[in-house]
Amino acid sequence: MRTERDAWSANGLLSVCLIVLLLFLVVLNLYEAEYIFVAIFMLLIVILLAGLTVVKPNEAKIILLFGKYLGTIRQEGLIYTVPFTNRKRMSLKIKTLRNDFTIQLIDEEVEVQVVIFYKIVDTAKVLFEVEQFEHYIRLQSEIILKKLLTNEKEKNGELFTDELIEQFAQILTQKVERLGIEIVDLSIVN
Repeated sequence: MRTERDAWSANGLLSVCLIVLLLFLVVLNLYEAEYIFVAIFMLLIVILLAGLTVVKPNEAKIILLFGKYLGTIRQEGLIYTVPFTNRKRMSLKIKTLRNDFTIQLIDEEVEVQVVIFYKIVDTAKVLFEVEQFEHYIRLQSEIILKKLLTNEKEKNGELFTDELIEQFAQILTQKVERLGIEIVDLSIVN
């Protein structure tokens, strides 16, 4: 199982300063008719530009080179990283997942609404372990709740007890931790 690691990165402002210096050298060498140096400096400018990326607050950039995971950048601002890489943006903000479904028990049908607040804590696991993590969370919540409700109905006839909600939260938390997701809060409404 792949886990998140830091990607190589440097301050992007230094790269911008180097680009400005190289542009000055290009103009100077054009004036002096030194075209080989113009080509070299232009190539260096392209390489520097290819490595610049912007990371916003509460965001991460996942760095991939030819499909190989190089790491994740969480530091915000203008960043210079490995040039010519694929950079996937991933939000680290708390997200909401609302799931409305009906559970068919032996003698009754129960309408349930589950609201889950979660955030991503390991970008590599989320990217590489499951195709659609929100769909995974939605299906897992339905399966777990149906199993718990069936068992609870057989035990004491009462459906939504505090113990059931606590069990549901504990099981769902264990399931999504493998994906690098942390459940911040959840509520069940029927």
